[in-house]
Amino acid sequence: MKGKKILILIVSFSLLLIISTSCQRDTIEEPSPVGPSTLAVLLKVSTSTNVLFAGTNRQTATITAALQKYDGTPMAGYTIYFELRDDQGFPVYLGYFGDNQSTTSTTTNSSGEASVVYYGPLAEELTTNTQIYIQAIVAGTGKEYIVEKVPVYLIRNLIEFSFTAYADPTVLWCTSTPPESLITAEVKLVNGVPLFGIPIHFKIISGRGELENGKRKMSAQTDNSGQAQVIYQGPTKSELPGESDWVQIRVFLENAGQTADDIIYQDLSIRLEKGSD
Repeated sequence: MKGKKILILIVSFSLLLIISTSCQRDTIEEPSPVGPSTLAVLLKVSTSTNVLFAGTNRQTATITAALQKYDGTPMAGYTIYFELRDDQGFPVYLGYFGDNQSTTSTTTNSSGEASVVYYGPLAEELTTNTQIYIQAIVAGTGKEYIVEKVPVYLIRNLIEFSFTAYADPTVLWCTSTPPESLITAEVKLVNGVPLFGIPIHFKIISGRGELENGKRKMSAQTDNSGQAQVIYQGPTKSELPGESDWVQIRVFLENAGQTADDIIYQDLSIRLEKGSD
C-alpha cells in the first residue's frame, strides 16, 4: 500500500513539472530564417549585351555578378570565378576575358558586385553562329558552391540575324507646332530571340527636321525587347519650303560584318505635308 502511494506521488509530481514547464513557455521558438548557407545567398549574373558580332575587331560585353544575402544585404570581399562554357557545361575557347584567358576571377565590391570584360572572337576564329554561356561561381560553406550563368550569342553569318526599322507615322502634317514621328529599330535572331545592348545609329541624310536634342545624328542601344527608339521632329509649316517635302533617315549598325566597311542599314522616308492650325 505504501509502495502504491509513492508511485502515485511520483507520477503526480512529474505531471506538475510538465504543466509548470509548459505554462512558463510564453514564446514559440521559430526555425532560423538563415538556413543552409547556399540557400541564404543569392547570385545574379547579367551582361551589357547578349550578342557580339565576329568581324575584324573584337566586340566586348561587360559581365556583372551580384552577390547578396537573402535579405538583400550586399556581400563584399567574396571571390567570383568566371568561365566560358557551352550548352552542355563544357569549357569553350571562343574569345577571352581581360587577361587573355577563358577563366578569370575578381572580388565583389561594397555593393556586392564583381565585373569582368569578355572579348568576343574575330570572324576568322568562328566558323558558324553559336551560343556560349558565361558562368559565375562563388564558393559557399565547405564543399558547397553557387553557380549562375548568362548566354551570349556570337554572330558570324548575318543570314541568321534580323534587322528592321520603321517610322510611325510616315506622314507628318506640319503646323505651328513641330510634328513628331517615332523611329524604331528592332534586332533579333531569326528564331525571334531579341538582342539587347546593341548600338543603333540614326542619321538624317536629307530633308528638314532634327532628331532628339537638336541632333542630325545620334545613337541608342537596344533594350531587352531588342528595340532602340528615337524621336524625329519635323519642321513647322513656316519652315516647309512648299506644300510638301520628304525627309530621309538612315538607321544602321556599324561593324556588324566581317570587314571594317560592312554596315547593315535601312533607309526610311517620311513625307512632310503643310497643315493648318
